Amino acid sequence: MTPKEALAKIKALFSEETPKQEDKFEMQTGKLSDGTEVQYSELAAGGQIAIPDAEGNYVPAPAGELELEDGRIVVITEPGIIAEIKEAMKQDQSVEEMRAEIATLRNELATRTKDIATLTSAFNAHKAANEAVTLAFKEYLEAVSEAETGEVKKPKQSIFQSQIDKKTAAKAKAQAAFQAFAEKLKNKSK
Repeated sequence: MTPKEALAKIKALFSEETPKQEDKFEMQTGKLSDGTEVQYSELAAGGQIAIPDAEGNYVPAPAGELELEDGRIVVITEPGIIAEIKEAMKQDQSVEEMRAEIATLRNELATRTKDIATLTSAFNAHKAANEAVTLAFKEYLEAVSEAETGEVKKPKQSIFQSQIDKKTAAKAKAQAAFQAFAEKLKNKSK
């Protein structure tokens, strides 16, 4: 395909009109707790909701909260757009049941607080132990790096090492004696 043909094909693609898709959905009807009828696409985040105006025409619901007749709360952050659905509060719980539930929750909270304190203590102890080990290792490395490096003696490699050591010592002794003799000769010749 030549560049001109490719350009013509691209122009043809851009010149074609794409059909517009309109948002079509079936509106459902529900009621608020005060009996007002509302229309919505779905009762879920991202759904659309409309309420009637003074003339009875449905318009996007304003930002805020609407209580449905079943007690659920519809949270609207943008006009007509549902942000969240909050579940209805339990109405049938007695005061004693609520107090018992609160006491249970307080006990759980106290237990979790103790667990957190125990874990914090264990963590701090572990941290201190790690810091002590790190400090000791650092001191060791500093001591090793500051130590004078001397001649490293090789370990004995064979069963004849003692004989080798004797010969090396004898050779060194002979060299020392020879140097002393050479010094005497030098001094006599002067």
